[in-house]
Amino acid sequence: MESPMNTEEQQSLNDEDEVIMEMLQEIELAVNEKSINVAQKEEERKSEEAMKSAETKAEQENILKQITELIGERDSLSAILKLQTEEFEQKVTKLDKMRQELLENLKSQEEQHMQQVEQIKLKFQSDLEAKDQLFLELEQRLERQQEHYELDVSCSICLDRWNSTSEHRPVSLRCGHLFGDHCIRSYLQRAYECPQCRGPAQLADLRQIFGRPA
Repeated sequence: MESPMNTEEQQSLNDEDEVIMEMLQEIELAVNEKSINVAQKEEERKSEEAMKSAETKAEQENILKQITELIGERDSLSAILKLQTEEFEQKVTKLDKMRQELLENLKSQEEQHMQQVEQIKLKFQSDLEAKDQLFLELEQRLERQQEHYELDVSCSICLDRWNSTSEHRPVSLRCGHLFGDHCIRSYLQRAYECPQCRGPAQLADLRQIFGRPA
């Protein structure tokens, strides 16, 4: 049979129990604090993740909004560029048409100008030929007049010019032919006819011509 514990032993056991209880309480408190810290950290993590998720969602929405705006701007610029391209093509087409019309007008004007130049050239040549012909005719007429004048102012027998103040003054026969007075008198002494037309003539037929050039 076991002997009962004395008071000191009992007290020692009680003290050990208290120490153990205190240690258990401290351990429990530490565990509780650890659990609380873990829970707080988990809450903080979830909060951070929620915040990050919200920020990411907001950022994504902002990016989508920017993309949508950029797409809208791109479509607007594309429409403006298409309109400007169409206007530019229309202007180019109009300018090309105007250039073609201008070239055709210039070509037509050049052809008309060449025709006018050719007509003027032909007219000038025709006028020049007509003037040359007229000049030739006038020259021939002048030569004939000169020959006639030479015959008219000179004796047809000796071919010397008449002189109204000498014995070689002009005289005419009945037939109208003119001769120097001395030459025709000498001739009629040998033959009784006009030296030119062979018509009958004699000294009595001679008529002095007044006003003839010397």
